[in-house]
Amino acid sequence: MSAPGLKDDPIRVVENAVVWVAAVSAMIATLATLGIVAAFVGSVIARWLGDPFDVTNLVSGLLVTATFAGMAWTTVRGEQVSVQVVTERLGPKANRVLDIVIWSLASGYILWLLWASVDRAITRTWPVPETVVDGVGLAPLWPWRWVFAVALIPFFLVVLLNLVRSIIGRRPYDDVMQFDDAPPSDPTALSDRDALRAASLAEHEQQIDRTPAQGSDGGAR
Repeated sequence: MSAPGLKDDPIRVVENAVVWVAAVSAMIATLATLGIVAAFVGSVIARWLGDPFDVTNLVSGLLVTATFAGMAWTTVRGEQVSVQVVTERLGPKANRVLDIVIWSLASGYILWLLWASVDRAITRTWPVPETVVDGVGLAPLWPWRWVFAVALIPFFLVVLLNLVRSIIGRRPYDDVMQFDDAPPSDPTALSDRDALRAASLAEHEQQIDRTPAQGSDGGAR
């Protein structure tokens, strides 16, 4: 496994390491999702057997794990929601500046969120561990604070890498997955984002030009 669009440059080793961390984090998110299903199935079976137990706290923690542990891999794959109404009308230089601004803001926000999460985890762990009342009594809540904080680390690293890639003239991961991973048999396919968009725009303009022409012919008949 290697980072998408990987090139022989100084950040190659770091990129591969971060991608592996993101992949492991995604596996943990998958296991957490399976754990949610297992918890609900176990709760239903236990209730059917006449010995029900509450899984609310467990499922809430696993849901947090599944959500935030998978964000790093989602970003690497470029599978997050992305609207390109504005960026597709900008040139390469403008897109690069916009990428730098966006990923700078994202890096700052995730860093603040990570710091706040670690601070909250510390204060809820010591001196009195945080607990919550559920169907089986007092359940520890403080471990899930740490799960949330740790799950943000791979996400922050991927966002930071996107910023570095934008600064050195590389595309962020979301664009790389769409344009830089073209089949090797056709080295020119999707290698230039602007050329692809220009072809699409030209086809759209041809359709517009044909529409009034057909209308005028119909009128002549």
